[in-house]
Amino acid sequence: MSTPVKTTTSVAIENIIRDVRERGDQAVAEWSERLDATKSPKPERAVAYGDIPTAAVLDAAQFMADHFEDVEVRFIDVDADGVVDLESLRHTLDRDVAIVSVMAANNETGVCQPLDGVSSIANGSVPGGVVTHSDAVAAAPWLYLPSVTATFDMVSICAHKIGGPVNSGALIMR
Repeated sequence: MSTPVKTTTSVAIENIIRDVRERGDQAVAEWSERLDATKSPKPERAVAYGDIPTAAVLDAAQFMADHFEDVEVRFIDVDADGVVDLESLRHTLDRDVAIVSVMAANNETGVCQPLDGVSSIANGSVPGGVVTHSDAVAAAPWLYLPSVTATFDMVSICAHKIGGPVNSGALIMR
């Protein structure tokens, strides 16, 4: 597989996984401190995604899994409407999950994900919590992102969806 096109989403995911993979608990501790002082260090190698990720999200995860044998991609089931199954998420998470990434809204169907529920499970099901990321590219023009994504550690958007130039975007980290 070739290197995926770099987006704010893929950069965020790759950097966290690479750093944790290379430096272990020290990297986890530093990322946890940067993102949320309440998240405790743990050995993390897996990436969990909603079962309908964008190409940018899927390419980044698959690239990491293809190039590092200790990186695993896990998919979270969705219901018939494409909404993340929160029980599936709860069963997918364990101490090996480094990051959970869920689209805020699907760019083809318009389905909005239960981000508060995802965040609550990600931070409550595993001791110390899990880093959360939302690809909010499709949601940016339609939803008030500060409230929709308030409980997430990282949010990716791209400028052309909100009237800005093509090939530019932002990764917002709290």
